Amino acid sequence: MSRSLSRRYADWIASHSKLVVLAVLALTVLVAAGATVGETGSAGVGEFQVDTEETWRHAADCKFRYSPALGDAFALGTAVHVDGTLLVGADDDFDAITDVPVVRFRADGA
Repeated sequence: MSRSLSRRYADWIASHSKLVVLAVLALTVLVAAGATVGETGSAGVGEFQVDTEETWRHAADCKFRYSPALGDAFALGTAVHVDGTLLVGADDDFDAITDVPVVRFRADGA
């Protein structure tokens, strides 16, 4: 790389550091999810069918115990039902959750 090209590249990285950190963090979470949940060659993230009758029971239990928003309760209930990990943002809505694996994919609010 020429000196000026490498300098421009370094300047771009510095000016877009939050974007770069977020991209690396998101990729790390996806790779970790694949290593933890998925089978060989699978990222562990994707579309799959879930029994809504069972999920609803878990969601109702989470709603009763933690009082999250209904959508958050359903996300928690789905994670319980599929024995999975819930990926969440930086909000503190999931701080009290101790019995469902929760992974934050960012530390700062959007």
